[in-house]
Formats: sequence, C-alpha cells, structure tokens
Amino acid sequence: MVVLGTIALSSCSRPYLFMRTINEEESRYVRFQARYGEGQDGVALKFAHPVALGELEWAHLLDNIIIQEQQKLLALGGTRSAPRPAFGVDEKRYLAKHLAEGFQKARPDEWVVFYLSHPREPGVVEIDSGGFFIDGERLHLIVANYRQPVSMAFIREQIWNDPLRPAGDSFYDVIPQSYQVLQTVRRKDLTQSLLKQVPELSIDYSAQLNDDVNGDGEAVGSSIEDRLRILKRLRDRDLISEEQFRMKQARLLERL
Repeated sequence: MVVLGTIALSSCSRPYLFMRTINEEESRYVRFQARYGEGQDGVALKFAHPVALGELEWAHLLDNIIIQEQQKLLALGGTRSAPRPAFGVDEKRYLAKHLAEGFQKARPDEWVVFYLSHPREPGVVEIDSGGFFIDGERLHLIVANYRQPVSMAFIREQIWNDPLRPAGDSFYDVIPQSYQVLQTVRRKDLTQSLLKQVPELSIDYSAQLNDDVNGDGEAVGSSIEDRLRILKRLRDRDLISEEQFRMKQARLLERL
C-alpha cells in the first residue's frame, strides 16, 4: 500500500511537458521544453531568454564542459582515466549549431533540452541527455544522463520523451573548470523523487568567453580568426568595453 501510494503521489506531481522541436534526427535532437504544474514545485521559471550566442561561442562553452569516469566504474587496482571534454567533435558541432538557434528563440519559461544516442553493442545504446537554461549572467546545465547504457525500448522512450529525467545511476562526474560552479541538487521537478540527485553546472559564460579570447586561456580547437569573431560579438553586445576590445584585438593580431 505504501509503495502504491508513493507511485500515485509521484504521478500526481508529474509536470505537464510542452515540447517544441529545434532539430530532430533518428538518434538525437535539440528541443524547447516547458514544464507546468505541481511537478515544478510551485515555482514559475523565468529564465533570461532569448539570448544571442553564436555557434563559435557555443562551441567554446561546450569545449569547457569536462567529465571523468567515476572510480566505481574501474576494476580493482585500475587507474582512473584523465578528464576529457564531455562532447566529441560531431556532438559539439551539432549542439553548438542548434543551441545557437534555440536560445535566440527560447521563451523565458523554456529549457533548451538535448538527447544524444550512441551505439554501444548489439541491443545496447548509450544515451546523453539534459538541458540548458540561462539565469541572469550564468548558463546552467543539468546533466540528467551521461553515457547511460540502455537496452530496453521503454527506457529509451522515457528518456526521449523527458530528457531531463535521469534513468539510473551516474557513472561519470562533471569536473568544474574556470568560471564554473558544480552543485549536486535534488530536483523533484525533474526526477520525481525526493532522493534522486542530478549534477547542475553553473557557468559565468561571459567571463569564460572573455577569457577564451584574451590570449591567456587557450580555447580548444580555436583559431585566431575565430577568436577575433567572438571578440567582436562580445564588444557588440556590450559584454566588454571598447578599450578591452582594442587591447585584446591588438594582442591577438600580434600573434599572426
């Protein structure tokens, strides 16, 4: 009876999800998702959307999202692998393109969510899913599932329909970098559980982009031409002053 009652209460508190598609393919998508109802814990979400960030800027931000496998994944006596970018080249290109498009159109009550599926072995896929939102001057990323192994079709369907809801235990840690703060939070509106926790990465995205073009902090895979474009966008959106723009531009041009 207690179990049945818990399930009933969980179902009652489940939010109503409203989806709009930005891009959808067979094994991946980027969408808008609005969540309404009691499952939102009575809080009306008001994000700082829309926001104009270009593909290059999103690529830089995604480069700086770093993960590392947890110790429990390793056999006794094994060594932990080095931290690495969470997204591969193709994933980063896909997400950067559609996050740039999505955040320019997102409403203040909409997450921008993603789903990425990777074949692992016959009958098994690994799934990444989660969502981004911008609150004030900070970009937030909820990592609901990362390299989550799934063999059952109904579990894949659940994640496809609600990418912010974790499907099981996490096997990877998010490693915060400069201008990032990581907290592990209980999000009842996402997990439908008072116990389940999900990692939330908060990023001072303006400072990170500014640092990526100042000549001191190298952005992975960026050229001087790319940095000059980002620098101009930061100036045009008043994220840096004209004096900062000219100083950083001169420093970059000296390296040509």
